[in-house]
Amino acid sequence: MTDSWQEVPPPSTSPSRPGRSRARRIAKVVSGVALVLLIAAVAIGISYHPGWVETVPGEAQPIAAHVHVDGARSFPPRSSVYLVYVRERDNLNYWEYLFAKYVHDHAELSPEPPPSPITPDQMAACDMRDSQATAKAVALRRLGYNMTTLPGMQVVAIYRLDAPVAKVLQCGDVIEAIDGTPTPNHDRLTHAIGSHHIGDSVLVRYVRDGKVRSDPVRLVGDEGVPRLGIEATEPVRYPVKLTIDTGNIGGPSAGLAMTLTLLDTLTPGELTGGKRVVATGTIEPDGSVGEIGAVELKAVAVSQSRADLFLIPKCQEDPKRDPAGLADCRSTNDQARRNAKGVKVVEVGSLDDALAALRAAGGAPLVVPPTHS
Repeated sequence: MTDSWQEVPPPSTSPSRPGRSRARRIAKVVSGVALVLLIAAVAIGISYHPGWVETVPGEAQPIAAHVHVDGARSFPPRSSVYLVYVRERDNLNYWEYLFAKYVHDHAELSPEPPPSPITPDQMAACDMRDSQATAKAVALRRLGYNMTTLPGMQVVAIYRLDAPVAKVLQCGDVIEAIDGTPTPNHDRLTHAIGSHHIGDSVLVRYVRDGKVRSDPVRLVGDEGVPRLGIEATEPVRYPVKLTIDTGNIGGPSAGLAMTLTLLDTLTPGELTGGKRVVATGTIEPDGSVGEIGAVELKAVAVSQSRADLFLIPKCQEDPKRDPAGLADCRSTNDQARRNAKGVKVVEVGSLDDALAALRAAGGAPLVVPPTHS
């Protein structure tokens, strides 16, 4: 038997169909254009900043461990009142803006403030400094201490960030004179400025870090009245040295929490009753509690802190208040209750209201030591 052999023809090398080759070339071109457009879109989105600030929930932090007392007996509480803060991120690019607007569950967007010599961090630090000063004064007065008023007017805020004063004065500066006229109190400062006209340049003598300085400042107009563009108060000397280290946290909203912590530290008994209490709201010299922003975002942080009680500012029902503003405040507080998720939320309008809420939650009454009554 002989083996048979048959030659196998080589594979066909005939050219591809012209239509299929053209389709592949078009697909490559389209893919390349799409990739270029995608890269361009990503680059534009990263480089373009639409001018928004994102505010998101922060954390609740205890205060008592950061309070130091010198000149009086202290009673460090076992359970501290907590402050709560939010985080802000500015200079968002377009993609970060879209994420915050459409993806992030708990985020608020607000327009970036106009350029100013004072940065947002500096303003927040100024607000915290003033808030601490007020909290100390309110707590000490509540315990029977007397404050000593010092001459001069201390800058606590610069509300006209576009005014020339923003390039000269800083929070904490003490104004001693305007054009050589002493300004030992509010009335004298108002009169010294009021004797000039809008646009006039005045020589401001002030003290900063123990050094006396003098600089010219041009006055601005506020409802037709000449102003520096600042808020100032008479500085005081505290009979007890109190230090509160809040780290990098700024803003005025920890005023109530700091006041309650100081009272708890300077008196026997546990004002919180051992419960975890978070408080937010400004504290005013008369003991009233002022409204603050982002309460509903702070409630998210509170819900994650295992708190038992969350004290928030009561909406101010002033007859002169815009009804829309009051409705917005009430809506925000309602949202805060929902975001707190099981944490009891109590609205307070004053320090007395806050102390009553702590007492109702099982806390000890405020007992003023005999030496201070």
